[in-house]
Amino acid sequence: MSPAPTPSRSALVVGAGVGGLTAAVALAARGWHVRLEDVRDTVDSRGAALGLWPAAWRGLEDVHVTPGLGEAHPYRAATIRSVDGRVMGHLPLGRIEKRAGAPVRLVTRPALMAELVSRARAAGVDLALGTAFGGPDRITGHDVVIGADGINSVVRGHVAGVVRPRSLGAEVWRGSCDGTVGHWGEIWGRGMFAGVTPAGTGRTNWYVPVADSAPVSSFRDLQDRLAGWPAEIRDAVARTDPPALLRHPLHDLPPLPAYSRGRLVLVGDAAHAMAPSLGQGACQAVLDALTLARLLDEDDVVPALVRYDRVQRPVGERLVRRSRRLLALQLSPRWSPVRDLALRVTAPVSPRWA
Repeated sequence: MSPAPTPSRSALVVGAGVGGLTAAVALAARGWHVRLEDVRDTVDSRGAALGLWPAAWRGLEDVHVTPGLGEAHPYRAATIRSVDGRVMGHLPLGRIEKRAGAPVRLVTRPALMAELVSRARAAGVDLALGTAFGGPDRITGHDVVIGADGINSVVRGHVAGVVRPRSLGAEVWRGSCDGTVGHWGEIWGRGMFAGVTPAGTGRTNWYVPVADSAPVSSFRDLQDRLAGWPAEIRDAVARTDPPALLRHPLHDLPPLPAYSRGRLVLVGDAAHAMAPSLGQGACQAVLDALTLARLLDEDDVVPALVRYDRVQRPVGERLVRRSRRLLALQLSPRWSPVRDLALRVTAPVSPRWA
């Protein structure tokens, strides 16, 4: 048997999140030598459930990530209800499945991250944790540097200058618990809303974004604020172990002048961090990474990055803008009666990104 050919091109990926790991796996599968660096000493796999829309799922299938996601849960029915339990609308999950030929799937972030790390190691990716990005001089020895280092990206400053995250005027509480509940979907109140989704076999994921204008001070306060809300969110929150709670402020990014510069390029939250309202953050990180790998396979590096910017930046900007608007609508106490009426005649999420 002849020896395997030596990889002819080299990529440095900065950031071991969903986008960075997907880019590393996709490029390694195309014969690139890939070094993946992250400033943290361990891969951060914290998080609850996230949705993978059909296009993102198909992309992960192409790089053989999905076989390890055996607990991915098809998400086919979810309602939007008021605090008193009235159904105001339905998420268009059936339309998405009909259009794309496949359902939205829910996976836990820890499961997705574990499978991506496993695939990266199997593909020969050089995983260097506890390593800080040393600046654009690191391009020496690599054909491309991919900034996948999140909303507070260091690489972004070398691509787009100083671009600071914008506050969305809210924070989110997240958690998961054993057991399932009676209804999946979201509950929209005034100044806060809640969601409950499957999170693998026999588990439930929940999230509660809260406007800064009416903050929640503690886990006990959160439970008090949910008194009178439908039972599934109250029960899911009550069954959650407090040390497993996640709580953080919500931010997004303003539009960038470019996603690439020379042989530097951005993917995922480093390029277009967005509000969670459309459920597109992880999906777009995956699609960015896979699109980038495909274009780099088709062209020289700099022209490929120019094409990537032209293709992905309008998509990222549109999703950031629409996610921001939807979050404001979800949290608005002033416009909630109009919002609730509008929900009865239109879906808040478009199937176009399937």
